[in-house]
Amino acid sequence: MDGGYAMAFEFESLIGYLYVVGGRQIHTAPPGTLCEAAPARAARGREADTFFVMVSPSGDSAAPANFYERLSTLAADRYFASSGSVTAGLRDLFAVVNRHLYDYNQKNPQKQYEASMICAVLRGADLIIARCGANVAMLRSDGQTRTIPDDWTDDDALYSPPLGVRPEADIHLTQCRVNNGTRVAFGDANLAAMTAPRIDNALVSVDLATVLVSLKELAKLQLAVMVAEFVPPTASTPPNVPVAESTAGLSGRKRETATTPAVSRPREKRPSVFSVLWRHGQRALGRLLLQFGKVFGVFGKMINRYFGPEDSKQKRWLSSPAGMGTVVMLPVFVVAMVMALWLSGTEESEFEICLQELNSRYELARSPQIANSDRQRILETWGYVQDKVEDCGALRPGDQQVSAIRAEGQQVTDRLQDITRLQTTVIQSIPAASLTRIIAQGRNLFALDSANGQVYQITLTGDGLGSQAGFYPIPEMRRGASPGGFLMGDIIDIAYSPNTDRIVALADNGILVQCEVRFLDCRTERLNGVEQWRRPMAFTIWTNGTLYLLDAEAQSGQVWRYPLSGGTFTGSTPTEYFSGPARPTLQNPIDIQIDGGGNIYILTADGTTTKHFNAQQVNFGYTSFPESQRLNAAQTFFLDDTVTAQSIYVVSRNTRTIFETSLIGNFRASYRPPDESLFELVSAVAVVADQNRREILYVASGNTVFAMVKDD
Repeated sequence: MDGGYAMAFEFESLIGYLYVVGGRQIHTAPPGTLCEAAPARAARGREADTFFVMVSPSGDSAAPANFYERLSTLAADRYFASSGSVTAGLRDLFAVVNRHLYDYNQKNPQKQYEASMICAVLRGADLIIARCGANVAMLRSDGQTRTIPDDWTDDDALYSPPLGVRPEADIHLTQCRVNNGTRVAFGDANLAAMTAPRIDNALVSVDLATVLVSLKELAKLQLAVMVAEFVPPTASTPPNVPVAESTAGLSGRKRETATTPAVSRPREKRPSVFSVLWRHGQRALGRLLLQFGKVFGVFGKMINRYFGPEDSKQKRWLSSPAGMGTVVMLPVFVVAMVMALWLSGTEESEFEICLQELNSRYELARSPQIANSDRQRILETWGYVQDKVEDCGALRPGDQQVSAIRAEGQQVTDRLQDITRLQTTVIQSIPAASLTRIIAQGRNLFALDSANGQVYQITLTGDGLGSQAGFYPIPEMRRGASPGGFLMGDIIDIAYSPNTDRIVALADNGILVQCEVRFLDCRTERLNGVEQWRRPMAFTIWTNGTLYLLDAEAQSGQVWRYPLSGGTFTGSTPTEYFSGPARPTLQNPIDIQIDGGGNIYILTADGTTTKHFNAQQVNFGYTSFPESQRLNAAQTFFLDDTVTAQSIYVVSRNTRTIFETSLIGNFRASYRPPDESLFELVSAVAVVADQNRREILYVASGNTVFAMVKDD
């Protein structure tokens, strides 16, 4: 029985969960349950609302757990983004969720999913409940109990058509008043199978934890329940109800999902060689000092014998242990103080010397003879300044004067070199990952971790600048997985198929996995002609579904073409894209893209891009680059041929830059973060335009995905 704590403006909501599977309690919230206070950017009129939702399986086929979590997240997002009355918002979200499910089922007649959903909105003292399917609720307030629907023995009222069955959702709305101490239980159809008086007895238990214990005793094989208790904001939380963060506090940050994330225990750190030697040194020094103590003890006895009083009761203080210790330790203390003062003085003077040299270079760079000279000389002089900035910054990190000179120098050189600095926002860091490709579709990012052979999904927040629920590893897209009975090899690349609206992953042994973007329903197949591949590097998919695979070592480079037939590549025979005497020589090709017109672009490791149409090379080259910027090395590139963009983005790790050009290769801009160390391992980029037509660059560097918003 897991607890939570949600906050509204008039009432706070104590939240508890109970999830029983096969007669055994699972200590996590049931998949598809969510309680959320209004996020920071909620639509007008929604700022004080608290939203509850429970999505449960219905029909013959049960989907993976994350399927229902995504539906609950979609419902919450849709409600807080909508405007108008509460009932209008609830009807809208039911219509949207139902339309998604219905459209999905129409495209996948062999594997259809249905869902029951119950939602509630707490606004002030009003609780508005909407349901579709078999999910139910029971409310206990002022000594009265109310069930929703009213009669659980009426199968027609209880089992209304679930979501995904009809084009229009069959929604039932109920409004209730709540006060201090009101409790409401939201549950799946298994809750309605219990007798109402027993549930009522459970709801009047002394506290929320006891309510959950009582419901567990009533449960049989299956049960999913979310219980809420409404209390004034000033009320103290019972100590036996586990308390988590308020969902109001979670607004705009990572959203808590129904799945409890696994917490890995930190690995015991192996001691370094230095630490081992240091401990041994400490012990040896201790033994040495102990021997010195014995020697000084002998000296003390000698002094006491020859210089002490005859009467031991009249001993002088100097001959006492305290006196001798003072005499011995005083020189040691003086030496230590001198050393400390010398070291601190050395650091101070070294920094001051560095700062004087920096100021001298800074004044030279700002002098009229440099400011009015040619561009190259200005860049060289400010580069001379920046070198000293790094030296002084290492001696005293964070010094305001050094930081100010660094910022001014960067601004001057950026302006002369046409470098645009974009602020970076961390979307997600994935431990021990090495991200090499990123795909953006809607509010989802898909990242390929080549180090671990795994593809992750990241669900974005509404503004596209944060992660809602961390990262989700797609089980079927993993090295060593066995989707559809096929063993997955090393994943070459991932791509988006506009023809099927699926994310596609391809392994080096020809196993291809396609997953539907929203619900990750996956199917697997094996490509033909794998024995002809030499060194597959990357692939892309055209609008008609044809897959183009870049092979780096097939007679100086080749592109294998796989046509799509009936939504599958099974039975498709690969053909060579390049053939005949006009076949080009591709030197170290690393990436491939295709535009809507069928033009293929191939990127090589030295930053060169060639363009081909119908296997014939078309005139293309990068031009108009600033003199100080050269595209002479690249990792990947991204092609955006939308009407408003028409751009190519090239990732260059050695310059820690993302270059933007037109589709004909003309330089447009180069982007770097203010802290260039963030791009030390930059490897991939994807660009999308949000609802406000802002262009957002999603950049993978090392194990982290960043967001950079282009200036208007």
